[in-house]
Amino acid sequence: MGRVSAMGRAQPIISEKARNDLEGQRQLRPAAPRSRSMEKKGFWICIVWFSLLAALAACGGGGGDAGGGIGGTGIISAGRISGLGSVTVNEITFDTAGARILVDDLAAGETALRVGMVVRVEGTLNADGATGQATSVRFDGNVRGPIGAIDPATGSLTILGQPVLVDEQTLFHESVGALSALAAGEFAEASGQIDATGTIRATFIERKTSQDGLMVTGFVSGKTASAFGIHDLRIDFSAAQIEGFPAPEPVDGDFVEVRGSVLDPLSGALVALRIENRKVLPGEGESAEMEGFIGSVTAAGFRLNSPAGPQTVAVDGATRFLGGSAVDLLAGNKVEVEGSVTGGVLVADRIFFRDGIKIEGVAAEVDAAALRITFFGLPAIPVSIDLGTNLEDKRKFPAGAADGRAFVAGIRPNDSLKVRGRRLTDGKVVASRLEADDPPAAASIDLVTVQGPLTQTPIDLSSLTILGIQADMSGSVRFADDDDSPLDREDFFAALAGGTLVKISGRVTAENRIAVFEAELEK
Repeated sequence: MGRVSAMGRAQPIISEKARNDLEGQRQLRPAAPRSRSMEKKGFWICIVWFSLLAALAACGGGGGDAGGGIGGTGIISAGRISGLGSVTVNEITFDTAGARILVDDLAAGETALRVGMVVRVEGTLNADGATGQATSVRFDGNVRGPIGAIDPATGSLTILGQPVLVDEQTLFHESVGALSALAAGEFAEASGQIDATGTIRATFIERKTSQDGLMVTGFVSGKTASAFGIHDLRIDFSAAQIEGFPAPEPVDGDFVEVRGSVLDPLSGALVALRIENRKVLPGEGESAEMEGFIGSVTAAGFRLNSPAGPQTVAVDGATRFLGGSAVDLLAGNKVEVEGSVTGGVLVADRIFFRDGIKIEGVAAEVDAAALRITFFGLPAIPVSIDLGTNLEDKRKFPAGAADGRAFVAGIRPNDSLKVRGRRLTDGKVVASRLEADDPPAAASIDLVTVQGPLTQTPIDLSSLTILGIQADMSGSVRFADDDDSPLDREDFFAALAGGTLVKISGRVTAENRIAVFEAELEK
């Protein structure tokens, strides 16, 4: 359960000077509000995934499908289908009348599409910024083939050597219904997002047969004269048709789609029939909007990977942060980046943190068997970890845990904890990232920071409720907007409604409330 990404003191992803510059200059950028839907006009939009850090370091340029010529209202939108009856992707509803629809390289109708599938839509965007006309819709799963190991209890399985994680966001084709309906040896196809370890965070799974063939998408590694690897699968490309690469053959780091029909009975390698370069990136000067998991990081920014290949993101003093700050740019955190491409680098104008729950405090109770922890003074919001949780131990004497259960068991009372996560429909919080550090000074044991959506609209100017926790705002409180500019009490509360994302800092009381001294709106 969970992945321990580092032990001991972690290296900063941004230099101290850069961090200070970012924090000090955020408010210098003009902050005129823009409609989120209208911002998408003329954008090259892509939901992005992150893959193995080694692959990120090795990734280079590439060719593949041409995505250029997206001036004016032209658009490419790649992401999870969130609605049908037309197709909704990335909050844009596309009319599919007359569109060419491909499902696993075969012509299909809209009835073949399902909510949860990750697709690429090409077309035009209407003036309202929320609707468009699709000229093509393409679905290709991440992996298709026989199931290896499968464990419904942990929500994990492997398909063609690719680890797949099922969570509360995973949808199943009606022929499957649930992970427990599948078994080792059956054929299945998974579509989803690839995290920093190469695990497919599945958003859609359906049953297949051997007649549907074998397919895998990922990063080339360990290439030899006739074979290479994608995660734990070897691919024999000696007789394959190779398409769209700048060189005669793929090289380590290339993002590829491999199709075949058989596994070698002796080596277990996939015998490739066709290998296609899947790298497509926005062109010079084009705007881009990308969402996904942070992978490798540098002092100047971080590295993203999309289904079309990796993208370097630059962060500077003009970058605005919503839902977090520069110090939250850590491996495993999910972000959305808006900006423009200069010299092949996406220069970030805005960065939105998509795992909106943030809790900082000290450990109170630890339940290793249930993979659950609670914070001192915050018993109403227990935090759970799962296979997708990124774990980091920054204590002076780390526990040296090899997996998530041991990591949780090694957390000691009063250890400092930082959590990034998401809230489920039942109110539980699942951590996407959990960081443990040494206990704070005794005078700071009761200090907490909580970020989350308001449970309900406040009825007065002296209190609010976040994640079920009562916050007392009656004392001296510094109020701020999402760009850290000061607000008075009346303007702050006027901006609140049920579901508004707010970050508060304060001290927990004997009644398990938070006496707030700082409150900030988040977007």
